[in-house]
Amino acid sequence: MGVGMSVNTPGGGQTMVVFGSRGVDSIQDAMGYTTAFTYVDLAAGWTLTDSIAFSSGLQSKFEYTMLPARDEKGKSFAISACSSHIHQDAVSNTVSDTEYQYGADTGYANYTGASIGCTMKSSKDSLMECRNQKFRYYVTITRLDADKRILQMSRVYYNYLHLSMAEDHYNIDANGNPFPSYRTENEYDLPTEFHARSTMYNLPVQADQLHYCQSKYQLHRRATSTYDEYGCPLSTIEWMWDKEKNDLKMQKSITSTYATTSWGGQLPNTEVLVDHVNRNKKHIAYKLTSDQRSIANSTVMYREKGTARWKAWKEKSYSYDSVGRVTTETIAWSAGADFPTKSVEKYTYKKVYSFDSETGINTETTTDLLGNVGKLRYGMRTKGGPLMKKVSPLGSRETLKYDLSSRLVETTDSLGSTIETSYSLGPGRNFVQNVTSMGYITRMTYDSLSRAVEIMDCGNQGSTEANRILSRSDYDAVSRVVKSVNELGIVTTTQAHDELTMALTVNGNLLSRTFSDGLGRQTKIVTYGDSENPNNSYTLVTEQVYDGFGKVTSSRRSQKSLNGSTSTLLAQTDVCYDVQDKPYNITFSALPSTLLGGTDNVTREIQFDIFGNAVTYKKSVSYADGRNFVHNGPLSVFDAGSRMVQLINQLGHAEVNEFDADGRLKAMTRYDGAKHTYTYDKLGQILSSTGPDGPAVYEYLPNGRLASITRGVATIKHTYTADGSVKSTQYPDGRAQTYVLDDFSRVIKEVDCHHPRSCYESRDLSSLVR
Repeated sequence: MGVGMSVNTPGGGQTMVVFGSRGVDSIQDAMGYTTAFTYVDLAAGWTLTDSIAFSSGLQSKFEYTMLPARDEKGKSFAISACSSHIHQDAVSNTVSDTEYQYGADTGYANYTGASIGCTMKSSKDSLMECRNQKFRYYVTITRLDADKRILQMSRVYYNYLHLSMAEDHYNIDANGNPFPSYRTENEYDLPTEFHARSTMYNLPVQADQLHYCQSKYQLHRRATSTYDEYGCPLSTIEWMWDKEKNDLKMQKSITSTYATTSWGGQLPNTEVLVDHVNRNKKHIAYKLTSDQRSIANSTVMYREKGTARWKAWKEKSYSYDSVGRVTTETIAWSAGADFPTKSVEKYTYKKVYSFDSETGINTETTTDLLGNVGKLRYGMRTKGGPLMKKVSPLGSRETLKYDLSSRLVETTDSLGSTIETSYSLGPGRNFVQNVTSMGYITRMTYDSLSRAVEIMDCGNQGSTEANRILSRSDYDAVSRVVKSVNELGIVTTTQAHDELTMALTVNGNLLSRTFSDGLGRQTKIVTYGDSENPNNSYTLVTEQVYDGFGKVTSSRRSQKSLNGSTSTLLAQTDVCYDVQDKPYNITFSALPSTLLGGTDNVTREIQFDIFGNAVTYKKSVSYADGRNFVHNGPLSVFDAGSRMVQLINQLGHAEVNEFDADGRLKAMTRYDGAKHTYTYDKLGQILSSTGPDGPAVYEYLPNGRLASITRGVATIKHTYTADGSVKSTQYPDGRAQTYVLDDFSRVIKEVDCHHPRSCYESRDLSSLVR
């Protein structure tokens, strides 16, 4: 019997650690789940982990090899290294197999440096002091399936300082043989004199990503960095290979400066972000608090392509309490900034913190510019300090409960409806299940590697258990989804290629092929028609262009013949973004439906307020026949709570909205003076409304579905299945619209309230016949 040690938490949980003669025997967490360890004794007195058994049924098993090494006197000895790591499920089926091989092709060179005569001991590593710039050792990592077929292979090369200099990744052919796929190469700032070496020597100053193509590696991407003596990045630059120019093209750069504080650390001083594709720049300047421990203010300026002057944008300012928590946050337009008329110029959020030592609850109270107060309460005696309660300005509450492992077990809304979450963790049955107060059940099942493999619910007949399969997913040994099946049995397979292409197949029919650039962004998507359609003669091709920070600036959609002989541009969208990444200028061009003649073009110029809301626009249209048209949109006015309080049309007439403290529309006065009012329950669902058509009263089910609408003495009622699908609608005159659903909640029969003798039946997957 081993020696035990327990760790007790403020929330009442207890973790028990049991020690044996060779190390930790087991760890039992607060929920009673146990992780057990076994050990193996190797030569030279090594005692190593042999296996780890988890409560989920997953088992990790290890095998080892011995690497040659030399002690400080030059005497040879062996040091252990993992050679195999196998994951098995509860019945010993292999679900993952990883093998490690050390320097087989380089005389078994390894991190000890024994192959070049280096020695090592607990406080000395002569390899790191040898300054042998050419020395390399590598580790080959191979991922296998249960039948020992190679799924993925990579090889990592290290230098004398144990820094990763290169990584080779391999693809696997149809015969299971590896072939080169892509490579990563790193460079470091390494003075040969180790006394001159910076403490940041282990941070790469250049990283290249290369892909294997036409029997050689082709550079696709490069990133460079510089650092100061504190390890803070001074500059980072990203390039991407331009195939057309056969050269690297700079994408973006970030340059930073720092202020050294009185307490010895650093905080940001300035930051310049440059989009080298569109030539736009953003400059952020920071000011520190008086104690130099936090940011007091940040100011943003920007410079557009082709302009020499920096333009003002926005400012943020903060204040803090005595322990460094933000108490106010103010965002304002900078002096000289161009912003919409009748819009808010600045807004402030205030925060107050309070802690109840008896309950362990920390309350964060937020007040907006309009004086509306909301509260968030966190349980500091629960692991991670999760949110326990959310209280809106009008008192609506959402309460959350957790188990001793800090997992969510119950959510209760303001009307008392609940969602109970349970967890099953054990051999062969790892799932998370949610049950609503109406009895609707959903279940997510995971395999031993915590990958979601199945989603189920209780169906539409009110079953007391989850027995309807909604989707299933299959993975390969490197956790890539290779097949998914939906509730209708439609099979989708994905074949990813490391040469930056991916094929998507549905029920054996090639649906699309996606091409990516060196930064992993989708640049072209080719969509194919049904292969069984004899009239299928073309593909649809979507091409996308990005700015330096990865936003789509242009999208082209073309129709291309299958043999590639003809291509017709159908539509194109070009987008310009402002400094806060909002699309302020959008141009859309398209051919008419005849696909003949020139394009019609529409340009929308949009203005945004301080919250990022679109407040007005200008639309310019030019037609292929030479006609032009310009339209100025209405003006939307938002209050300090970012709520649209006025909509002013082009004639100056205003539609006025009023809101309650929770941000819900309570009254609307239209252009003609007609007024509509609304009341809500604690969930924000409309309870009643008034307007020119008279009053209306609304009732809901606990799952949020609308149960009835009453206008005067006339009531329309709705009924639903267990999964929330509409089953019938009953009208005041007695007529009813009814639906018969299959097991997948598809309408297979419909009785129309206006034509009670007519019915519609569903055939195949989607067609309706009368």
